[in-house]
Amino acid sequence: MMDPNVIMVPVFLGLIGAEYAVGRLQGKHLYRLGGLFDDIASSVTHVVGLAVIGLTTFTLYEWLRQGIAVWEYPSDTVWAWLIAWVVSDFCWYWRHRFGHDVSVGWAIHEVHHQSSDMNLAVGLRVGAFQWIQTLPFMVPMALLGMPMWMFATIFGVAHLYQTLLHTQLVDRVPLFGAVLTMPADHRLHHAKNPRYLDKNFGHNLIIWDRLFGTYAVEQANDPIEYGIDRPQAHWDPIRNNLEPWLELFGQRPAPSEPAVAATSVRHRVLGSVWFGAAMALSILLLQNGSDWPLWMRILAAAATVGAFGQAGRALVGRTGPTAAQVATGLTLLLLVLA
Repeated sequence: MMDPNVIMVPVFLGLIGAEYAVGRLQGKHLYRLGGLFDDIASSVTHVVGLAVIGLTTFTLYEWLRQGIAVWEYPSDTVWAWLIAWVVSDFCWYWRHRFGHDVSVGWAIHEVHHQSSDMNLAVGLRVGAFQWIQTLPFMVPMALLGMPMWMFATIFGVAHLYQTLLHTQLVDRVPLFGAVLTMPADHRLHHAKNPRYLDKNFGHNLIIWDRLFGTYAVEQANDPIEYGIDRPQAHWDPIRNNLEPWLELFGQRPAPSEPAVAATSVRHRVLGSVWFGAAMALSILLLQNGSDWPLWMRILAAAATVGAFGQAGRALVGRTGPTAAQVATGLTLLLLVLA
């Protein structure tokens, strides 16, 4: 079964376009080209990483279920589905807290919080190793023997809802906010303001935050500032994922100035070309990678991420080392012709 991030790409792109248009009508500039490309590149980097080893979120779950299931969970009643959703959401709450409270978890999860923007595309941001963090929190569902198709349905719908929370166009929906996580709740979760740190972990349900003391509401005298405690200085998925691990071992580079979009048409066009090449190759890998030898999948993934990196550098006015450009371009050409 295909990874949910891939299945939902057309839906996400349509929603992003709608959010951009509505935002402009309201006088809000919600998107930057470099930030948008970086958000999508981060998601694709995660998916192609799994493709290299021939896995998806769902196949990982099924492998786990077959190994540890102690029961065959029913799927023929509404109550069974409701309980499965609540159990899953409880697991995702603790997965999310692990990503903030444990240093290794934060090294994986930080990518999702790096952007200083808040829009639907930010909901796509995910660390390249997110699947490693997700795996242990699928254990309760696997132990229950929840069928893979049932898990996949709940996972896909729940993650679509969670992605939709990353918007500034909606605050709260009356009557539902006492139970369900609202965009206003999740926006606060992305704040770097000290008083809001490590709050509102709820995936679909906000009740866990209310129960475990992690719920907070934005205060009028302390408006939300998005991002982490250091500026995002680049739009490069390689550095996005590498720097949190360097920090874990005390080797992270000193903070620098925030990424500023290049104003020249040449850099914007060049960045778009590199981004388009990376997307084309990622689609090729995801569609045909199961038939490729391991070395070819590794090469394709490296070229994809390298092209995303070139796009990010171009969009801040840096075209990167010529040798890296040539190597990435030749690799892309080789794979397309193979």
